[in-house]
Amino acid sequence: MLQRSLQRQKGSNVLTRAELVRFNMDGLPDDADFRELRQFLVWEPRFRPEKDKPDKVPISAQTAHPTDVTDPAALVDLDTAARYADEHQLGLGFAFLADDPFCGVDLDACRDPATGVVEPWAQAIVTLLDSYSEVSATGTGVHIIVRGRVPGPRCRSGKIEIYDRARFFALTGVPLA
Repeated sequence: MLQRSLQRQKGSNVLTRAELVRFNMDGLPDDADFRELRQFLVWEPRFRPEKDKPDKVPISAQTAHPTDVTDPAALVDLDTAARYADEHQLGLGFAFLADDPFCGVDLDACRDPATGVVEPWAQAIVTLLDSYSEVSATGTGVHIIVRGRVPGPRCRSGKIEIYDRARFFALTGVPLA
């Protein structure tokens, strides 16, 4: 069963469900190689009181059930996923698979959601990679999708994570200002 309630409490930094799952199709990469892949899914925010932000549970737009992001049979094309996400108030996601040319760089806690200012260390990475970059679902981070491979089995250091398989990004389509 899909959870339908995330409420912002007075004075809380917790985003509402609608704020978390909002996405802008026009802001997504124009790259046909990206848009034509069958690597899209939807996700549901699930809030746990002990965490600052909700978990993003991957859901198959075909079965409406939680899914394994490494299972290509559970993934769909962009239009199908976007339509399903709109109809069911879910977020849109992109799964990184071992045989696609993309990897994702996740920069956490680097953006002020009120001003849009990105911390210098994160802006330097965005500039260096010179690729599609968007605001994360929480508004406090940055996601970058770039063509490339991860240089090792685990690429995580502090506020930076890099993935090229077995993970997904919650897409917003909100470009950095």
